[in-house]
Amino acid sequence: MGKADERRKTQIEFINSGAEIEVGDASEAPLAISELIAIDGSSAYVEKHIGSGLTADIYKLKINGKSWNLKKKRAEILVRNIDGRTSFLNEVQRRGDFERLKKANAQAYRGIVDTAYASLNKGIILSHWIEGVPVKKYTREIFADLFNTLYHIETAGLFEYDLCPGNLLLQSDGSVRLFDFGYMYPYSPLKEFNPDGMQLPLFHPAERFETRSFMQHLMDMEDDQGIEAALVEYRSEKEAALEYYERRIKWLIENAADPGIVEWSKSFAGLWKKGLSGRAELAKLYGTESMRSYILDIYDDVGGRSCTRETLKKVDRVLSKIEAGNSFLFADPLFSLDGGELDRDRLLNKYTEIKKRVIEYQL
Repeated sequence: MGKADERRKTQIEFINSGAEIEVGDASEAPLAISELIAIDGSSAYVEKHIGSGLTADIYKLKINGKSWNLKKKRAEILVRNIDGRTSFLNEVQRRGDFERLKKANAQAYRGIVDTAYASLNKGIILSHWIEGVPVKKYTREIFADLFNTLYHIETAGLFEYDLCPGNLLLQSDGSVRLFDFGYMYPYSPLKEFNPDGMQLPLFHPAERFETRSFMQHLMDMEDDQGIEAALVEYRSEKEAALEYYERRIKWLIENAADPGIVEWSKSFAGLWKKGLSGRAELAKLYGTESMRSYILDIYDDVGGRSCTRETLKKVDRVLSKIEAGNSFLFADPLFSLDGGELDRDRLLNKYTEIKKRVIEYQL
């Protein structure tokens, strides 16, 4: 049984036990907890129903002149796998972790939303409302702020898998807030690649941002403005990511990390330095990393039966690259789940079948 399987087993057992987890102070909530539980779209306190996510309904509340964010667990989770079923438990656990971390070092975790009150069994998470918008255009300052938050998260022994656009909120001062932790898990960064232990070196913090957010953004930019515009923004992100990983490597060495973990981190830094050496190298790195991100995102969505139009767009992009003979994009196990498979016909058959599932699993 792998590390992820052990985590899932433990989480399911916890849910089945009926044990409670509470974070924050119920007495500081603007309403009685029973009233918060009863809130739905028809409530007088609801200023806006933000929407129904895959695991929760989100409401903006206005109570006594103050705005609040209320997340209520869905009766039916739309991500149809164990990680989806346990995501609300996981988020409440992480809210508790961040409450403790913020008490010790508030500045390091200013990019993480504060929690007023959360309850696993009551199925609610209440936070003060944060004014902000999804990131539409990335800047070097946004990259630096996000990567600084991720550095503090991972050195605290936590790993965020789902850095999707809906989970990143841009503030008026240019900073970024993270506010959804349903797929953030504990791990040992000095001796593990990620919460899967040593099994899946593909997953690391910069990759998670690129796979879940940034490569989709660049794909849209490439379609609208052309490859050169996408490469300009990609270069800016790689420069910021390199600074982040050099800081990360220093921390790993200073804290006597497993040599394999240090070398793994250095391998990415080395690839990025090479990619930043010129336009041709940057375009090649972009081609490889974008394909890696499309494929990983497709696997995520198909595995959770939660595909979207964006998933379909990505699988079409993958198929077009295979048809064009760009087999090198699938050759490096560091980037690909295809294990170095280079046979064009096999890849075409594989992703044609995957496309059928992407269509079948559209939300």
